[in-house]
Amino acid sequence: MDNRKKIQFKYPAGEKGKKYTLEFSIGILRRMETKGKFKVGELQDKLLSAPVTLFDLSFELNHADVPESTRKAIFDQFTRYSEDSDGESTLTDVLGEMLNEVIESMNPSGNLKWRVN
Repeated sequence: MDNRKKIQFKYPAGEKGKKYTLEFSIGILRRMETKGKFKVGELQDKLLSAPVTLFDLSFELNHADVPESTRKAIFDQFTRYSEDSDGESTLTDVLGEMLNEVIESMNPSGNLKWRVN
């Protein structure tokens, strides 16, 4: 889990801001799916709200106590690209990559060979 992408920042910006680390986990995604707050299959159908939804969900692992209104205010303050970005990966891209990393980690990783007939 430690090698998965995370978004880190201080809010409000500056020395006195609180440190945040946003990330996803299998447990969080399962819990949110069970509660009906998140469905992977609906993301492509809801392209306009997907970035905000993913950003909101990324708080659940480490900062579940942050109110939705604060999450929205933070989202609105973000720049399109990270300060270490090459100008090609947007916040939406990174959130999608973070989600995909968790989904990929759910695949079995053993060495039992199998085939489809």
